[in-house]
Amino acid sequence: FEVESKASNSGATQKIELFNYETAEYDEVDSRAMTTYDRTLHIQVRGDPDKYISSSGQVESRLLVHDTGVNADPWSISIDLTVWQALY
Repeated sequence: FEVESKASNSGATQKIELFNYETAEYDEVDSRAMTTYDRTLHIQVRGDPDKYISSSGQVESRLLVHDTGVNADPWSISIDLTVWQALY
């Protein structure tokens, strides 16, 4: 999974979650502080990736952003790119 994003101010945390079709819940696969400049992240699934692929080949993800100390109001985020790449 690749994502390019940034926050307008420091103090925001970005989390990437994948839907686990075995447990029917989202699993956190990455969590880190956002930067105030465009940063591209490349996230690799550890372990068995098959649990994140439905029987029809669907993959579900979500990107969450939490205020963990932003000292500005209002603040914003930008997500410029998200890309899935499956290698078998």
